[in-house]
Order: sequence, then C-alpha cells, then structure tokens
Amino acid sequence: AAAKRATSLWPSGPHPKAGKAPHKYTITANLRIRRAYHASLILPFCYDNPYPANQLMPEKPYDHIAIELKWHERWQDADFYKAEENSSKPKFYVLEMLPYPSGTLHIGHIRNYSIGDALARYKWMRGFNVLHPMGWDASALPAENAAIANKVPPRQWTMQNIAAMKKTHRRFAFSYDWDREISTCEPEYYRWNQWFFLRMLERGLAYRKRALLNWCSKCATVLANEQVVEGCCWRHEDTPVEQRALDQW
Repeated sequence: AAAKRATSLWPSGPHPKAGKAPHKYTITANLRIRRAYHASLILPFCYDNPYPANQLMPEKPYDHIAIELKWHERWQDADFYKAEENSSKPKFYVLEMLPYPSGTLHIGHIRNYSIGDALARYKWMRGFNVLHPMGWDASALPAENAAIANKVPPRQWTMQNIAAMKKTHRRFAFSYDWDREISTCEPEYYRWNQWFFLRMLERGLAYRKRALLNWCSKCATVLANEQVVEGCCWRHEDTPVEQRALDQW
C-alpha cells in the first residue's frame, strides 16, 4: 500500500519537452531521484524503523574516556605486537628516534611515533613479522643539564621522566613490543657500546683527533649539524652556536 501511494504521488508520463526523447543521463538521474523519493515515503512505515519521519534518532554521547580505557586495559598485557623469534614470514624492522627523557612527551613526539605506529601496523596487516621496539636515549648531557636545572639527582630525574613518558606511550596504545625496551643509561645496554668501542680500538679503527665542533654554551655540549637551526641551538633559539676545536674519538 505504501509503495502504491508513493508511486501515485510521483508524476509520470511523457517527457516535459514534447517531441524530444529524453537523454539517457536524464533518464538515469530521474530514476535515482524517483527511487530515493519512494524510499523516503516507504521508510517511515517499515517495522524496522521505530521513529516517525519527523522524529530524529536520539543522540547518544560518545564517552571516549570510558570506552578507550576499557580497551586500554585489554591491550595492556596483550602480545599482539611481539615479533616472532622463529617465523617464515618476511621480516620488517621499525624504529623511531628514541626520546630524550629530559622532560615529558609533547605533540611533536606524538606525531613522530604515530607515523611509525601506522607503518608497523600496515606491515603486520601485509603479513610481515614486525620488530617494533621502544627505548630511551638517556645517556646524554641534555638529561643531565635538565636534572641540574631542576635540582634533582640525574638518575632520579631520568627515571621519573621515563616512567611518565612510558605511561603516555601506553595510553596512546602504540604498537611496541615492551619486552624489548632499552635504556641507554643502564649498564646492561652501554656495556655493549663499550665492548664494540674496545674492539674497534684494538683494530685501529677508533682514534682520537682534534677537530671543529658545534658548541652550545647553554647546553654545555656539542651539537650535530641537524641541531643547529639558523645558526642557533635547537633548544635555545637565542643562543648562537660557536665552532670549537675539541678532542674527539
């Protein structure tokens, strides 16, 4: 009955331009409009639609905190993101820059790690055995300088920042294998740096030489070329970087 009523309400008959056949695209467009119109009349009478035509479906607020925390708890100890030790799948290694734990994560970090996370997930879905670790570039003067500025022992300052950063990482549910977490200030990590260095020294591959380096007086340390922005330190934009002749390995 509803379909009959809908059909009777739509004008039918010859094309408005008498004597001319309608263009095929006009016919297609008219059919689409007619179907949509019929559906709009029939839908309110369907048993599957409990709302009258003039009443909108009631809105339900999206409680993102409750919903995300629910799944966050499920994912906390899951093993979705662990690389398989013995697998026939093609291997793929994703590593973003490890953060300096001299403060807390900011939006620049989130942007950087979101890109790596998207890549790792894409490769997993493509059938790769993905290794995606995370760690902390903690063995550096920036962390030490931050600790001095905040009048906190360097290890205490570094460890509490690592804990805060890790909490943020996990809240964002990035796809890291936390079983492979490293921290460059721990002996378990830097002992291997020392081992490699000694092997190179024994073979004459490591040597000491005096050379010009980028120096920031506020950081009291050298900078890579990428850390010099328009002649100033990337952390202290008002501090010109100078060239100093220093001994280096």
